[in-house]
Amino acid sequence: MSTEPTSVPTGPPPAIESTVEERQMAMIAHLGGIMTIWVAPLALYIMKKDQSAFIGDQAKEALNFELNIFVILVVGFPLMYIYIGIPIVLAAAVGNVVLAIMAAMQANEGKVFRHRHIVRLIK
Repeated sequence: MSTEPTSVPTGPPPAIESTVEERQMAMIAHLGGIMTIWVAPLALYIMKKDQSAFIGDQAKEALNFELNIFVILVVGFPLMYIYIGIPIVLAAAVGNVVLAIMAAMQANEGKVFRHRHIVRLIK
């Protein structure tokens, strides 16, 4: 009986073939989350998930990320009254912009992007 632990693949996610238009729509899904929190990624996910695997995958990833940001903001805003929420809300806002731009750049290059350390509510 072997006691060696099984390894989990840690490399990049498998590539998904995409056209220029699909890459642009995936980029819009990530960038749309900056302005609308979760509305733009949700709309793209619902409209395009059956038409394009790449757009569906990246819109789902953007939606999961934006839902995590939304939960952090919902918790952070009431905590602003006792001042602990101020750094929470600021970190969430800055992280949202920076990480969404990074994801959009990767999606525009046709690479599958995965946010680390988020709860994936939509599977």
